[in-house]
Amino acid sequence: MNQPENAEPFTLAALADYAGVSVETARTFWRTLGFPQPDDGDEIFTAADVTALRQAVAWVEEGQLDQRGAISLGRSIAHTSERLVLWQVEAIVDDVARRLSVDDTAARMMALQRIGDFRSVLESQLVYAWRRHLDALLERTATEVAEARSARANPRALPLVRTVGFADLTSSTEYLVQLGAAELASFVQRFESIARDVISTAGARVVKTIGDAVLFVADTPEIGAEVALNLSSSIEKAADVPPVRIGMVWGRLLSRFGDVFGPPVNLAARLTDIAAPGTILVDQPTADELIKVKQSTGKDFVLETLPEREIRGIGTLAPVRLSQRDGL
Repeated sequence: MNQPENAEPFTLAALADYAGVSVETARTFWRTLGFPQPDDGDEIFTAADVTALRQAVAWVEEGQLDQRGAISLGRSIAHTSERLVLWQVEAIVDDVARRLSVDDTAARMMALQRIGDFRSVLESQLVYAWRRHLDALLERTATEVAEARSARANPRALPLVRTVGFADLTSSTEYLVQLGAAELASFVQRFESIARDVISTAGARVVKTIGDAVLFVADTPEIGAEVALNLSSSIEKAADVPPVRIGMVWGRLLSRFGDVFGPPVNLAARLTDIAAPGTILVDQPTADELIKVKQSTGKDFVLETLPEREIRGIGTLAPVRLSQRDGL
């Protein structure tokens, strides 16, 4: 393997040569990062790309991962990084636009000039946050493995037992079309800030946001219920945000690609679809778990079984409305 002799950018073929891999491997690496394929003569690569490509190839060559695992890991980095830099730049644009009262184009021009001031700190904060989240995940995983071994769970069952919830703003389409760019940005930030603060404060986690909806997971039914109730209450108190409807289910999930999958996810989404504005719906097994929590902890959950409904893709089900007594 050669080393780039100077700092001048070079082509994809040169990148492959410097890294000691085939051009196709270099193309796969670049595609995995989510970038468009360069033309043969495009000189866009640097020594940093050589180092990153060598590191990725080493995962497979040293037997740490197979090719599928290496690509999946690479895509996790790419997808997260792409969303992260977009969010960060947009946050700076929004800050400029608000504080200097300029339009979006002017704010973006100013943000481009300012991004260098944030670069090193953003990088160090990213590494710090990544390490903290990795440690927290490892701790949770160790606990789950110990519990699974003691319980001798069915090896064919989905591995994670979680509460999963969807929170969806109602009538948001009609509301959003009335907003200008600045108002829309403020609305989106307001909703996401409320949701993330409520979810993280209760000890749950945001899986993803989908426009005017958020998907969250919690380790216990009790935490899930606290998230749902507090989120509904917080949105209700925010006069500039429409009411939220929430579907929540306790069950077994699969976690992959930064997302969660399984029947509870589908059921939670369907319950959200039929929930009235400002209400929380759960299924009967989840309600049974919350009754146990209520009996053991004194939590004043109110659980009201509603008439049976035909739920698309699920069948007939009697949803249960979750609330809490006024003044609590």
